[in-house]
Amino acid sequence: MSVFGSQRVRRQVSMVCLGLGLLAGGAMSCDADEAREGGLDAAGADVSDVAEDSGGDVAPQDAAAQDVSDTAVDTGCEGDGCAQADVSDCVDGGPGCEEPDASDPPDCRGLRVYDWTDLDDGVIEGSYFSDHHWGTNIEHDPESISVVSAEDRLREPGTKSLRFYIDPRNPSPPDSTSHAGNLRAEIYESYEFHTGDTVSWAPDKPLKSEEWISWSYYYPPDFVAGDTASTKFMQAHVGHGAAPLDLRVWNPREYPDYPQGRCAGGDCDEFVLHRLFPDDGMDGEVAITDVKPEAGQWYDFVLHTVWDTESGGEGLTEFWINGQKYYSSAGGNTFENPENKDHPYGAMLKLGMYHGTWRYEDDIQRSLDEGVDHLEVFMGPVRILSRLEGDHIGADGLHCVTPQTARP
Repeated sequence: MSVFGSQRVRRQVSMVCLGLGLLAGGAMSCDADEAREGGLDAAGADVSDVAEDSGGDVAPQDAAAQDVSDTAVDTGCEGDGCAQADVSDCVDGGPGCEEPDASDPPDCRGLRVYDWTDLDDGVIEGSYFSDHHWGTNIEHDPESISVVSAEDRLREPGTKSLRFYIDPRNPSPPDSTSHAGNLRAEIYESYEFHTGDTVSWAPDKPLKSEEWISWSYYYPPDFVAGDTASTKFMQAHVGHGAAPLDLRVWNPREYPDYPQGRCAGGDCDEFVLHRLFPDDGMDGEVAITDVKPEAGQWYDFVLHTVWDTESGGEGLTEFWINGQKYYSSAGGNTFENPENKDHPYGAMLKLGMYHGTWRYEDDIQRSLDEGVDHLEVFMGPVRILSRLEGDHIGADGLHCVTPQTARP
């Protein structure tokens, strides 16, 4: 079953425009020169020690936030090119599905909202949940992902949140692994939802398709980032090895050559968007956001992509935190999966936490010495607006995926 088209619709989904052809004047006018004007320079990436699902390390150069004004595109969909969404397979009590709403703007049609109200409070059990739209990826605590409804952990009223928790020492990793500690609590877009089977790393996201993705994290009052290694809070993955895109927290121990002296006093735990260019020898680019995860605070993230390889020429990547744009660059943002080299596709979303160096005992002890004996984060609703090539590509979708409580 494809995520594009009209078979699975959710909250705010009403109609799917099947118009053909790209819209002229869309957001895809961004180019590399614009990215450089925003202070983004390429940097070499070292992926020689990349384990499963880890992103390549890069030596950063210089990057800065940029405020790029957004221009909405009039994408009214009329005539034979528009079709009524099919809601016949919506499941009562499922992840969320409502009747079409004629008031929905055409550029938001195709939006899926996961607010987790289909799930009971407590530990998520099993490999898949929310009608198999999502799967769990944990190492190695079976209770590391749970559902909560406490009001002080909710991003939006009437929703629930997912809690991700990693304790490197408890429970003890199984004898069957070489990892010294527990190191991940993540959810990922399910292969079964995208493809109808369980073929590894094969999401149904054709090249030149577009996605607007939003999610929110709450960092509890006792949150401490620590300086042992970057913790990744989002990965856009195509298979085992380095992820084309990831969101991480930068730190001085892993990257001692942090630019502009920003790590003076060790104070540089900022969110950065890390992007790889595998077609150019795995070079990378880093967008530093100046936003630090503070204890007791919510943060809203938006990732906008037009999926393409570096050689395809139509890729686009944009990134916001709390409504501020920090990155906009044309170029490749996905590449061939080593298991499926002949059929590149858009990357699969992973959310939660991955702290890769906790596979090593020395790094676990370093964290404990810094007072970091666990990591915990809460995530509110996830919104995904998917468009096929020709389906309003380039129309502004930021307002479609913005959390309800953050809208003007």
